[in-house]
Amino acid sequence: MVRTDHASLRFLRNFAENNIRLMRWSLRLSEFQFDIEHMPGGKIRHVDALSRHVGLVEEPQFMSKELMIREQKEDPFCKEQAENCQTVNSEYLLDLDGALYRTAKDKQTKLVVPQSLIGDVIAENNPVFVGHPENKRTLELISLKYWWPKMQEYRRID
Repeated sequence: MVRTDHASLRFLRNFAENNIRLMRWSLRLSEFQFDIEHMPGGKIRHVDALSRHVGLVEEPQFMSKELMIREQKEDPFCKEQAENCQTVNSEYLLDLDGALYRTAKDKQTKLVVPQSLIGDVIAENNPVFVGHPENKRTLELISLKYWWPKMQEYRRID
């Protein structure tokens, strides 16, 4: 029995004659006796986690929100944006705890990282087991949750 979250595999045997590549796979797999059972990825979490980029798998967060808020209150850029975020056209907002966020063009909010914590955010989101992806990919992963001024120009990712 093969349990997979790839629903299309159930139909491989039925539609292989329409595609030469599928036919080759079907012929190769016909050497084995097995049945394919589809299970949604959420029901087989260990397999679902293996198929995801490890940077997207939830990890324990070591940087506290309190530390971020404290450093935002000391950072000149963050202080200026926090003071001006009450205006109608501001792309910045404060949550109930006082953390500063920036609303991106796609309407997602991202936590604004003060200058003093950029290195810590990179270190926390670039662990050794990710395999040290290139700088651009690391920044893309970090930018899912965080933002800082001139982030796309940032090159120091160790």
